[in-house]
Amino acid sequence: MSEIEIKVVKPDGSTFSLRCNTQHMMRSVKRQIFSIEKIPFTEQKLYFKDKLLPDLRTIKELGIADGDIIKMLNESVGEDEEEEEDLQKEAVIPVPKNDEEKQAYMRKMIINDQKGVTMLMEQLANDLQASKDEAGDDDDEDEDEDEGEEEGVEAAKQTS
Repeated sequence: MSEIEIKVVKPDGSTFSLRCNTQHMMRSVKRQIFSIEKIPFTEQKLYFKDKLLPDLRTIKELGIADGDIIKMLNESVGEDEEEEEDLQKEAVIPVPKNDEEKQAYMRKMIINDQKGVTMLMEQLANDLQASKDEAGDDDDEDEDEDEGEEEGVEAAKQTS
């Protein structure tokens, strides 16, 4: 996995840096921004090369590289309505416009996260079971070897 550092320009013009894994989705970047800046996910609008970044695409898929700059806008910042509509049309996924759409979008993100956690837990359970099975197979082989050695010793005693 490849880690990069990106700079985020806040609406007030100040900047901060984040270290991100290129395989992580943009929603992970939003989580990092929330933990640092306390701006709710639904209020963050992240742009790279004047394109609104979709939450469910990876940093690598979006072509973001080490040292790149992402611009962050939040809903409390006034913007030209026409420019906002143009950017929304260019977005890969629609940007929620009202509270109801935002809530639906967040529910969808939570469900996706839950599915991801469930898949991860299932994989871990399968890996654990496979490890136990392998350990059990090794124990069975050791027992078989021990039994074979004991039989050989008994046969040697009987012939002597």
